[in-house]
Amino acid sequence: MIYFSLEPEHLSSGIKTYALNGESLSISPEKIGCGITFSKMKIDYLAEHKEFIPVLAKWHQEQWSYLNPSRSLVDRTKELEQSASKNRVPITFVAISGGVLLGSSSLVEHDMDTRMELSPWLASVYVAPPHREQGVGSLLVKSAMEEAQNLNIKTLYLFTPDQQQFYGRLGWTTLEHTEYRGEKETIMSIQLRS
Repeated sequence: MIYFSLEPEHLSSGIKTYALNGESLSISPEKIGCGITFSKMKIDYLAEHKEFIPVLAKWHQEQWSYLNPSRSLVDRTKELEQSASKNRVPITFVAISGGVLLGSSSLVEHDMDTRMELSPWLASVYVAPPHREQGVGSLLVKSAMEEAQNLNIKTLYLFTPDQQQFYGRLGWTTLEHTEYRGEKETIMSIQLRS
């Protein structure tokens, strides 16, 4: 679980750096933008916030139904219920500020049925549009990576159609470019420290 505060007085003097599990996160006033400020943001297990499952299922369905048109909202809800766990894969994390759901990330055994030899995967990295470009996605990814490391996972995989630079800044490298269900995707991986 990760907590940090971004109070208005912290932002008035310019860029601030916050410690995040031994790494630093720099945030400037421009990153917050749009009048949105986080009084306190928390990355936590979905298992502790199951009331958000219906909203997450809807967001995930809207974002990724093009890859799995046969997967229904009910299917996604069931998957999220199964990943509302701790200390095992599948597992989902949520970003919350002031009781408001900001986004999610998950660790799953398999995310591409054409690459079953690769496991486990970072998946379902989603930040609600009003909260993007504020560091929420990075924190969700880093939280999932830290949990994977705690579970003694050595390598994680993900696929993305267009966020290679975002993941690259977090240490991920391109494994290959491929086509998946009619879409061009990039498979990326990261070696976790032991």
